[in-house]
Amino acid sequence: MSDLLLHLDAKFDDLVDTARALIPTEAPEWTDHNLHDPGIMLIELMAWNAEAQIYSMGRMRRDERRAYGALLGVPMRGPTPASGLIWPTALPPDQPPSPLGVGRVLIARDTSITPEGEQTPEFRLTHDISLTGAQLRRVQTVSANGEMRDWTAANEEDGVAFTPFGVEASPGDRLVLTFEGPLLPPSSLAKSALLSLGVRVATTLSTTPPMGDAPPDTNEKSRLRATLGDANDGVPLTSAADTTRGFLQTGVLLLRLESVPEQTTPQFVLTISPGRGGLLRAPVIDRISPNVLPVRQLQPIDEDLELPGTGLPNQRVVLGNAGICFGPGFADVQVEVEERSRFTKWRLVEEFTNTARDACFTADYEAPAVQFGNGINGRMPPAGAALRASYEVSEGARGNSPADRGWTVQGIAGVYGTNLDALTGGADALNLDDLRAEARGRLQTQRPLVTAGDLEEAARAQSDLGVARAVEITGQLIQAGAAIPRGNRTLVVTGVAGETSQWLEELRRRLAPRLTLGQGLRVVAPRYVDVHVNAKLATLLRHDPKTVAAEARAELIKRFATTGDTPWPFGRDVRLLDIKSWLRRVPGVARIVDATLSTPSKRGSYDELKIAGTGLPRLQLAEDAIAVERPPRGAAA
Repeated sequence: MSDLLLHLDAKFDDLVDTARALIPTEAPEWTDHNLHDPGIMLIELMAWNAEAQIYSMGRMRRDERRAYGALLGVPMRGPTPASGLIWPTALPPDQPPSPLGVGRVLIARDTSITPEGEQTPEFRLTHDISLTGAQLRRVQTVSANGEMRDWTAANEEDGVAFTPFGVEASPGDRLVLTFEGPLLPPSSLAKSALLSLGVRVATTLSTTPPMGDAPPDTNEKSRLRATLGDANDGVPLTSAADTTRGFLQTGVLLLRLESVPEQTTPQFVLTISPGRGGLLRAPVIDRISPNVLPVRQLQPIDEDLELPGTGLPNQRVVLGNAGICFGPGFADVQVEVEERSRFTKWRLVEEFTNTARDACFTADYEAPAVQFGNGINGRMPPAGAALRASYEVSEGARGNSPADRGWTVQGIAGVYGTNLDALTGGADALNLDDLRAEARGRLQTQRPLVTAGDLEEAARAQSDLGVARAVEITGQLIQAGAAIPRGNRTLVVTGVAGETSQWLEELRRRLAPRLTLGQGLRVVAPRYVDVHVNAKLATLLRHDPKTVAAEARAELIKRFATTGDTPWPFGRDVRLLDIKSWLRRVPGVARIVDATLSTPSKRGSYDELKIAGTGLPRLQLAEDAIAVERPPRGAAA
């Protein structure tokens, strides 16, 4: 049917004429277009109703428009501050450890942090941070079975990724960080703050949450466990915040230091391991460093209002700073009124309904201003009473900053460090027009997950989880051998770092609320079939057998990959004929002497292994699986 786009200036007659003009093309069998026809009567009824709705939409109150936006998940908000991490400049390897700054060990939240030589708004810390003068000298992974891997060189070189808890992040695996120098000088003030440990994930994995998702909750319980000293016999450190979500995205792990004893040795060890709930997947990072500063372009304001209380009803007082941050994640505006020679905190309310003579006020963030009651609905400030307000302001999008800029910290001489990644997230405040535009966009992008394509796309968008592939299956759930219950949907997914039960449950938890009413969701891993390949190859003249064997192994690993640009299709069977064809194309291979295909779950070798359904092969290559022999003497080149 043709699009009936309604305009806010459309009238009843225009709507009727438009609908009547469409009848010959949309319903040619309808021949009576006079007023007595019941169909024409229905058109007039719908036009009358549409005109009334259009009139109402064009004159909607501000609070109604805000309410409709909230129904679509777009509440009114003030400016959003840009945020990011400032990484300290590394000391030369031959320089002994020393405290950062003269006698400076604590950076308070209100400390000014600015880019060097740039006219950019000031930033401030998200928490009080204690700086340690110790230097990180060794980064090691110790597996549950005692095997050790040293990542010190990889951590110091840009762009080199490593797995801090191994490729599987099993229980018992741990990251051991050895520091040289004192953790903190004797100072109760420093111990009341937090030790910051910055983590930067590998660039091959996205560090940005999917569009429309909320930023990570800094109060979310960390999936990591930290101890000062050995993991089995050390002082446990509680986590104040973990914006890394278990080392899965770039952020900071903030550790409390109240229980740390005074250090007497020139070294200390910090051990980090997966917590009791485990990790969602094995992290892959390229840098970890102490003294990383989490910053936001947010400025606290404490203001003595110029206009004192008038003792009159509905007093309105304009605030001295625009760009007030409000909404989820920000503190409310606070107002204090002087009463009987002392300041009393008044309560912020949406409106004065049912407030009687309570000490309360409303806030108009666009003005910006605060307003008091009339003595009946809300109390009036006494005449001559001093007023003061506190709130947070931001310059929104102006705070966004490119990467690799030098930053200075108030009270510390010289350049403190650089932002390895851009400071992002800054956005200007919404007005009612912005609210409408964003709500319309949300209707297009945040629709319910109705089709299989919707569900699969939403799963792949969970970039911080590293979802590689996703496919919804219907009919029989092959790997369980049972029918899917009515109203239930099943999604089979693969991850770039494997699939654990915690990882699958987290993905299900994120997607399930977006399904249509009455539907359930199961998120499962593929049914893996272990595949063993053994081959004996003969090389051409002037080809090194070791090189040919390595290239043959690499070819098989590439062909059997379940993630990447050309992954193995779900349910595709494995044929020995295909394997021989791939090996024959390897440079330097003269012929296939012998090749076998087998699986540990069945005896013997096979010409074809059935995978079927949502199964995937998992290649198992022994060290001697590919044998290469030289050609006999005198053979043709």
